[in-house]
Amino acid sequence: MDLMKTFQDAGIMILEDHGQNLKNMKAEIEKGWRISIDKRNSGGFPGEVGDAKYSIENSKYFLNHHSDVQALQKQVLGENYFQHHNQKRHRLPLRALLIDRAGVTREWVYSNETALQIKKVWGEDIHVRIISNLNGTLMEQALEFHNSDIIISPHGAQLTNLAFIRPCTAVLELFPRSYYLGYFQPLVLSAGGIALDGYPYDRNALADTASAQVIANVKTRERLRRSPIHASPDSILRVL
Repeated sequence: MDLMKTFQDAGIMILEDHGQNLKNMKAEIEKGWRISIDKRNSGGFPGEVGDAKYSIENSKYFLNHHSDVQALQKQVLGENYFQHHNQKRHRLPLRALLIDRAGVTREWVYSNETALQIKKVWGEDIHVRIISNLNGTLMEQALEFHNSDIIISPHGAQLTNLAFIRPCTAVLELFPRSYYLGYFQPLVLSAGGIALDGYPYDRNALADTASAQVIANVKTRERLRRSPIHASPDSILRVL
């Protein structure tokens, strides 16, 4: 799928980005829907499709307007968008999507134990699905998020698909110590979701990240962003 054309067809204006080098982010950009957030501008939504680099014409306009998120969902999801939006939301079971990023950076160590605890406590009221990473076409990845009521995942590029969540979807984003970034929370809010952050309980996320100089020091950033996530099942259940 030509993602640039998808944005244009959805009525979201984009501009060629001549000054940005995304080669160092290439590992995070795969086939289909893979967008890397510009670390120099947390409000931006830059990415790459083949060799075509682009950015949203007005990043704040895109992230802060629910209408643009709806337009993108309608364009990508088609009939699936209208089908789900015509359904009543207060139904059981709820569908929880747990992403553990197994085998890559920021792997969530206790995802399987958390899934078992959710099933034990909530029974048939919550159906849990665990995946390691998103694969497939743009439509398939978008539907994975669109069909979920609860999403729990470490911080990572897979969360770009939060653009496809439905209103009232609860999103718990998990961060390693000293690596707290506010990139995806605005996207959750723009889609009408509920954004929650998971961070070590006895720490100050902003202070830790600032003192580690995550943005300024590339080596430190690369080391910290590889740290596994140790969010416990008990801590997750307290949020639910």
